[in-house]
Formats: sequence, C-alpha cells, structure tokens
Amino acid sequence: MSIFSNNRLLSIVTLALLVVNIFTLVLLWKHKNIEPPHMGNTQLPPQQLFEFVTKELGLNDSQQNAYKLLREEHQKGQKKLQENIKMAKDSFYALLKNNLVSDTLLSKENDKVAKSIAEIDLYNFKHFQQIRAICIAEQKVKFDAILKEIFNRMGNSRRPTAPFNNQ
Repeated sequence: MSIFSNNRLLSIVTLALLVVNIFTLVLLWKHKNIEPPHMGNTQLPPQQLFEFVTKELGLNDSQQNAYKLLREEHQKGQKKLQENIKMAKDSFYALLKNNLVSDTLLSKENDKVAKSIAEIDLYNFKHFQQIRAICIAEQKVKFDAILKEIFNRMGNSRRPTAPFNNQ
C-alpha cells in the first residue's frame, strides 16, 4: 500500500511541477518583447525631461514658453542632423561591399561620420547655451549643477559624445 501512496504522491508532485513550468513558459513567451529594465537607465521621454528641467530650475511662465520654443526648434533641427549621421554611417558601412577599399577612401568616409557627429554636438551645445541664457543668475547655478543629470536623462541617443565633467 505504501508503494501506491508514494507513487501517487510522486505523480501529484510531478504534475504540479509540470503545471508550474508550463505557466512560467507562457509568461516568458507572453512577455518576450518587453525589454528588461537596465541598471542606471534613467532616460526620460522629451516631455518628462522638459518637466524635470522646468521644475528643477523653477522656471516662470515666460521662461517656460521660451524653453518650449527652444526645445521644439532644437528637436526639428536635430532630426535633420540625425539623418545626416545616418546617411554618413550608411555610406561608410556600404564600403564593406567593396573588397578593395583604399585607406584614403575609408578615412574620407569616416571623417564624414565624425563631422556629422561633431555638428550635432555643436548644435546641442548651442541649444544648452540658449537654455542657460533664459535663466536668471540663481537658475544658472542650478542649471550648471544639473546639466550632467540632464544628459543622463536624455539617454545615449542624444547625449553629447565627449566626456562631460561637472565642475
């Protein structure tokens, strides 16, 4: 009799484990397209970044309107510059199709990519200069203090490529 009860208990445990495994697989399959959160990734959507800067600096209504206009203009200009970077990189990597690429041509195409990235860095620098210009003295001090955090919250796609030291 104990053999039958042991087999029955083993069957129940095996069945329970099977059900739990199937449930786990269904959950994994259902959520497979969800990207796991990355440690330290605090990237914010543009609207939330706008609200973060506005709140941290304590911008008044006219400053907020000026900042909003600057941001909209910056986003339009940045799209064009991002497209230039994409085209330069596409042209650069298209050289892989050619078995005999000269170092001169490779260097020339690489310089185009670097120039496009430098243009967007300069464009971003001027944008942040304009934001800083609408601030009063106390806000400029706060702006300087949170600039590194702003870059971190912007995410990798819009972060300046050069190292940034908060001094």
